[in-house]
Amino acid sequence: MGEEQFIELFEHLRERTCDFKEFSPCLLLEDSRRLLLLRLCLGLSQREFARALGRTKDWVRHTEAGRRRIVYLKIANRYVDKINSLLNQKKITLEQTLENWKIYKFSRDQNLPEVEARFKPFLEINVGDFKKYFQLISVRTEGFTKITPELLAKIPQSILILRIALGINHRKFAKLVGVNNRTLRAYEHLEMKMKPETAAKFAGKIQPLFEKRKIMATDALENFRYLKGIYGYGKLNSFVERGFKFAERTPPNPLEHKIRLLLESANIPFKIHARVQGLKRDHNVDFAIPNAQTPLVIIEVVQTRLKPRKKKNYRHLICLVDHRFQMIKAKYPNLITILIFWCCGPTTIVERVKEVLKIETLNTDIFYVNEKELDNLIPKIENHL
Repeated sequence: MGEEQFIELFEHLRERTCDFKEFSPCLLLEDSRRLLLLRLCLGLSQREFARALGRTKDWVRHTEAGRRRIVYLKIANRYVDKINSLLNQKKITLEQTLENWKIYKFSRDQNLPEVEARFKPFLEINVGDFKKYFQLISVRTEGFTKITPELLAKIPQSILILRIALGINHRKFAKLVGVNNRTLRAYEHLEMKMKPETAAKFAGKIQPLFEKRKIMATDALENFRYLKGIYGYGKLNSFVERGFKFAERTPPNPLEHKIRLLLESANIPFKIHARVQGLKRDHNVDFAIPNAQTPLVIIEVVQTRLKPRKKKNYRHLICLVDHRFQMIKAKYPNLITILIFWCCGPTTIVERVKEVLKIETLNTDIFYVNEKELDNLIPKIENHL
């Protein structure tokens, strides 16, 4: 847009608003992009204008660009009073508005550095790609000791490699550098270039994160695999340690241990924590008798602490287990299903749980609500073997 065209729009808006004294809702409904001209008249930044309207900076940006439109009168009225309040607080002149427009236009038209390297999006990067990108950034930063604005401006996607080298997730890193998630993702995907002043700000915040830290390629590769979700969103070492700790837990919980002892004393073969095939996929069950391949009886143990005013916390669990039984019974029609629901709470709630079990369950053949009722568990199982 040239200066003459801008002045023409300014005068048109001056006429439609009675010299900027009354902004009507129809002006927003006709063209929501008038918010940009209003903002320049007021001399406000997008952030300041968004705060005054009670919206976000992104909302202002998209509405000014025409990507978001205001099409309902009720919504337009929501902003008109706030806009008129801003207009009444400031005397608007063509000279000052032109000056604001030139500053805005310069910030849009300035020549940004040419991008020297382009990386694949994070979701498409494999291990080989990451090693290549990591080596490039390592050389340009002298072993991650000098994070310069020039690097960030010429290779905006270097911010992705720096984040992975630190092992920081997307959300946390956005807070550290002072931007929102969308902006950080735009730089990491090279959806927009980085201004020199933005690069300087980022470099000043990122450099301290690397101080007194020696970045090793093996550690960075491990971070990449972790953030990529190759290990299921967990680091390999932590999974190994958790595996050892889990193996040392004998038994997983006291009630399962008691049932295990009852089955062993009765010489009933079983598989604990088995994966039993269902109609569409496998399902985890606490006990499969005699085994997971040809189950005749399966047992699910649910332990929870009930609260008087929260009814859904046990109803949801009961329905979830009953649905799992349904999927398994579709594969094994003659299967006997047992639900042991142990709950800690007032007697009234325990009785309410029993009522829910009677009403809500369709595929649960036998259920127990506390440990005292387990005395006849073994005879029930033996009758079906």
